[in-house]
Amino acid sequence: MSETAPASSDPDRIRQGYAWGLVLLVLGLTWGIPLLPEGLAGAAVGLILLGLNGARVLAGHPTSTVTVALGCIAVFVGLGAAAVDYADLYLPVPVVPLLLLGLGLALAGRAWARR
Repeated sequence: MSETAPASSDPDRIRQGYAWGLVLLVLGLTWGIPLLPEGLAGAAVGLILLGLNGARVLAGHPTSTVTVALGCIAVFVGLGAAAVDYADLYLPVPVVPLLLLGLGLALAGRAWARR
C-alpha cells in the first residue's frame, strides 16, 4: 500500500485557504468600519484574487482564468466605487455587463488555451 499525503497539504489548497481567510477578513473589516470608502471591499477582494493567481504563477501552477477575470473586474468596480464615494464623482459602472464580459473572456481564453 502506498502512502499519499492528505489533500490538505497540497500547496495550492493552502494558498486558497489563505485567500479565503483574507477575503473574509477584508469583508468583515470594510463592512464593519463605516468610515472606509464603499468600494474598498471590492478592490481588496480583487487584489486578493489576483495575488492568489500571482502566487500560483510563481509556484509553477496553472492560473484560474475565471478568478483572474473576476479579480480584474472586482478591482475596477471597487476602485470606481471608492472614487465615487471619496471624491464625490459620478461614474456609472455597469456591474452585470462587466461580469458577463469577464466571464465570457475567461471562457474564451480557456478554450483558446486548450486548442
